[in-house]
Amino acid sequence: EIARRQGISVNYVSYLVKRGLKHLAEMLAQAEQNEAVLRVQTMEEKLSVSALETGEYTATDPATGFLTRRQFERRLRDEIARAKRYPQTFGVVFLKLNQRAPTKERWAKVLTTPVLERIADGMRSAVRQIDDLCRLGANEFAVILPNTGQDGAAVADRVRSALESAVPTRRADEPSPFGIECRLVVFPDDGGSA
Repeated sequence: EIARRQGISVNYVSYLVKRGLKHLAEMLAQAEQNEAVLRVQTMEEKLSVSALETGEYTATDPATGFLTRRQFERRLRDEIARAKRYPQTFGVVFLKLNQRAPTKERWAKVLTTPVLERIADGMRSAVRQIDDLCRLGANEFAVILPNTGQDGAAVADRVRSALESAVPTRRADEPSPFGIECRLVVFPDDGGSA
């Protein structure tokens, strides 16, 4: 009917309709893609705000002021790159509090904010200003020791002693109900990567 009224061939009308439908389909696909991109951006913004509100992206632990695990990992990568570029060593002291058998208290009950503040003060006094103190978990800590090799063992002992004295005991005459694992790892002696 359209071809007859316009005085053109049916094939040409069919071609124009197909071309128009194809163009319309492309426009709809582009609109859907733009809408999907906007949805993703909105979700990313909500996740970023949520992460900031929950403290996931914070650089320091609020109770101790130490670097968080995420910052520790970033700082460790930086230190490895620096040590590879300028042939140097560095050490990392890993510390973990372990509950001894008769103790059944939860870490949240034992490691209260005042105790964590004492731990932080003690550990700060045992290290140099350039060393990075990190809280890796509820009962796990680390210290990055730039330009330190096996002589970092003395620092590890000082940090371990500071940690032991800050953890509460039941009575003054009782030994601590907690054990402390302490390990010094030196780059590159003990490994070449994180």
